[in-house]
Amino acid sequence: MNTSKPHFTFLVNGEPLANRVVIVTGVNRSGTTLTGNLVGSLARVEYEFEPFLLTHLPILESEGLMDSRIASEMLQSYANELLNSRILGRGVNMRSFDDTYIGNYLSEKELHYRWNDLITREDVIREVSQRQAILGMKMANLLPFFGFINQTFPNGKILHIIRHPFDVALSVQKKRWFSNENLQFVAGVSLRKLDEKQKRWYPWWVNEKDIDQFFRYSELERALYCWQNLWENGFSAIDHFRLKESKNYMEIYYEELLEDPNKEMKEIARFLETEVTEKTQKLISTIKREKLQARAELDLSSVNSDLLVKVEKVMKRLGYSLSKLQRSKSVALKSNGE
Repeated sequence: MNTSKPHFTFLVNGEPLANRVVIVTGVNRSGTTLTGNLVGSLARVEYEFEPFLLTHLPILESEGLMDSRIASEMLQSYANELLNSRILGRGVNMRSFDDTYIGNYLSEKELHYRWNDLITREDVIREVSQRQAILGMKMANLLPFFGFINQTFPNGKILHIIRHPFDVALSVQKKRWFSNENLQFVAGVSLRKLDEKQKRWYPWWVNEKDIDQFFRYSELERALYCWQNLWENGFSAIDHFRLKESKNYMEIYYEELLEDPNKEMKEIARFLETEVTEKTQKLISTIKREKLQARAELDLSSVNSDLLVKVEKVMKRLGYSLSKLQRSKSVALKSNGE
């Protein structure tokens, strides 16, 4: 009896539709949504906000819950279908008050052209080729999975948004994402693991050895742990990209984006080999510089000292001053793809 498993694949012969891909990522609440919206407004970019399946495939693969090849092929194939749907104008967000409102990216004339003149897959292939379309996707917390992303999209680009950990933690705390109540609410969209001993759910990025300590942490400390742990687990791949894949990897500091969005967006456009548009300028005009008052008033005396030491270690590597109000730009590492 033949017990061998059949070979499955998601890929077919020919070039993938999504040849040009950029992934906007960073620790949650680092400014990835703002940056993603700005990237989506650039010329030739087709933008998708947090595609659910694609956000979770790298995690499932890393946990051994999916075969690596199948996960990579599924990610690439789903990206192709996302781009196909975007070009055809399917499933667009018409809610004008949402960040991802289609009007932020496409004119009414362009949208009607897609609805009326682009009908078949061949139409899409021709449109993508002629326009050199770029599929942009915003997916947070991918720091530990840059290697998997590179395996899936060898020519893809990663735009990594970095933000001061205290600002990230305060923003997460305001959202109450890591409150005991929200952590046990498993009907949401965040992937959780089950602590079999205590029958409690915790985020996928918590190390098993840290589970008990994580639940002893305050909400602010949990957010700082998230920032620090994702960075620690991602540094190996990030350092590789900085050294070996610099043409496909760029780091943007959120503070600098707010300080001079026109300058930063020109750099991003150059990195992606595209151009800033009128819609980009319109979005830039809505950006408000955030005050540092909340960070200045943050009481660190109540933060677990061991955790704070680990956070400060990562801060130094990123060029952040231990002062709550400054970042030392002279030691900041930034790859601009040149």
